[in-house]
Amino acid sequence: MNRALEGSKTTQRNLGGNDGSCQATNPIDQCWRCKNDWAANRMRLADCFLGFGAKTTGAKNGKYYVVNDSSDADMVNPIPGTLRHAVIQPEPLWIIFRKSMFVKNIIIHEIHIHDIKPRSGGMIRDSVQHFRLRTQSDGDGVSVFGGSNIWIDHLSMWNYYDGLVDAIMASTAITVSNCKFRDHNEHEYALGGSQHPTIISQGNRFIAPQNPFSKEVTRRAYAPESEWKNWLWTSEDDLLVNGAIFIESGDLTKKGSFSKKDSLVAKPVTFVEELTRFSGALNCVENTPC
Repeated sequence: MNRALEGSKTTQRNLGGNDGSCQATNPIDQCWRCKNDWAANRMRLADCFLGFGAKTTGAKNGKYYVVNDSSDADMVNPIPGTLRHAVIQPEPLWIIFRKSMFVKNIIIHEIHIHDIKPRSGGMIRDSVQHFRLRTQSDGDGVSVFGGSNIWIDHLSMWNYYDGLVDAIMASTAITVSNCKFRDHNEHEYALGGSQHPTIISQGNRFIAPQNPFSKEVTRRAYAPESEWKNWLWTSEDDLLVNGAIFIESGDLTKKGSFSKKDSLVAKPVTFVEELTRFSGALNCVENTPC
């Protein structure tokens, strides 16, 4: 990562705003943002993964599906052109949006998600051939249910009833990068899990709210301490602000068993502002570096 950051000083290109250069300040962004043809070759993004979700391919080499209808009135027979119709198709698709809308092996990239509320359940189609009864939703920003190889990048998320990113039912191999979260449920935790998850937090900044009962960063759910004490949860060079508390657990020597692409060498927490300077959804313009 040191080499990547040093290299960026000599490869910056002109871009309106800031100091006139394309300022991709972390290795993932440096892979695609400063290229003029990013819009014509969006699938290049599929070569930029790092972290636990590094094997994600998304819809690389698949077809484009343009969502041009923001309606969601029929959840059993969704209308072509809607997001719900797009996600039930059997083949890999690169789904893009014609305009701003509210709406296993997936890239979620460059969108805003906000004002999320719980919704009642009902009959909902989950594939072209199948629909079933779904229970009430929790009001999470992003829910991953039994998924693997997921990359969540450059999302701006705010004002949701429950959690930020909720990965359940043995979901695994997930990378969350360059996202900006704010105004979520004050009593939710930054990091949580219930089925022997692995959490390696490196060089992050956790700012606790003023509420003295909401200082803990981590939460182990549905398991006694005798069980979760063996889960690998580690904090390395994190900055805990305003009394934030990170409770570590597990055999920290096992962290070295991950591949170099799965487990990154983190920069010190003093680099947080530089590395996350362009976090959240970007305002990219076609035919110019992003």
